[in-house]
Amino acid sequence: TKVFSPPAGDGIQIHQMRDAITIDTGVLRFVVNKGSRRFVENITLAGEEEPLGQQIAVEVVTRDGWARTHFLAVNEEIAAETVGPLRAAVRCSGHLIDGDRVFGRFTCRIHAYWGKTYLRIFFRIFNDTDVPAQLVEQFLLRLRTPLVDGEVVLGDQKLITTTVETGRLLVRQHRHDAYEIFDGNDVRRAGGEHWQGSISLQTQAHGVSGQVRHFAQQYPKRMWAGQGGQVVFDLFTPTIEYEQYVMTRGEAKRHELLLYFHKGKVDQPRIQATFQTFETPPILISPCLLYTSDAADEEDSV
Repeated sequence: TKVFSPPAGDGIQIHQMRDAITIDTGVLRFVVNKGSRRFVENITLAGEEEPLGQQIAVEVVTRDGWARTHFLAVNEEIAAETVGPLRAAVRCSGHLIDGDRVFGRFTCRIHAYWGKTYLRIFFRIFNDTDVPAQLVEQFLLRLRTPLVDGEVVLGDQKLITTTVETGRLLVRQHRHDAYEIFDGNDVRRAGGEHWQGSISLQTQAHGVSGQVRHFAQQYPKRMWAGQGGQVVFDLFTPTIEYEQYVMTRGEAKRHELLLYFHKGKVDQPRIQATFQTFETPPILISPCLLYTSDAADEEDSV
């Protein structure tokens, strides 16, 4: 086993073996396995044995006439790209595969932070095949958790979950100026113009929250939670106006997500503050630059 340790003895620990990488942030650890159809596995809070995030898998569904093909992302290469005491990044790459059929390649970077229980994920898929265009019906990132009997929170909407399809709550941005929230019975609960915010699946003991950056801008999208402990992000979901996405040869699609794992029910204002920073990062400017700018303005005024 090869271990990368930060110089001061504190910070993120990365254990890299031949076919697996384990990252420990001090409060959260997870595993990336080479050859796996689950590009992240065993996401576990410190001091606990059972993973809160059992696995994350990515699936692309295409249609050719009446035939549908379900491609799954398979990790063919894994590497620790950034190794520091405060931040680490793991790069996964491979192809989306169904049997002997290949949709194209993908790259994924998972960023972890010292003392934090969230993961920032950058995912990109490519149509680098010889096919002029592929008709994409769905592009899913699916997180499985043990939170089978929990509660979903979407803004001011809540739902007690079950293992069946009706036990879920979802939000769908189906146009640039319209979103809707439904429960599993397809009952419309709320709507508006631009959805901003995360989705949470939680019990009294644990919870998982997630958000897609630029969710409303990159419509049509959908995210839902429930139905047997799942948190699912439909990075492209079919609607009446957009039944399929035509992905031409050489085209790539990129998405960014934040997944936040926590103990107990975290108050929503705290969660929303975290995700608001993720959605719109603060602009950091050096005080020296501000001073120089102010001085220049004073000279111009004189």
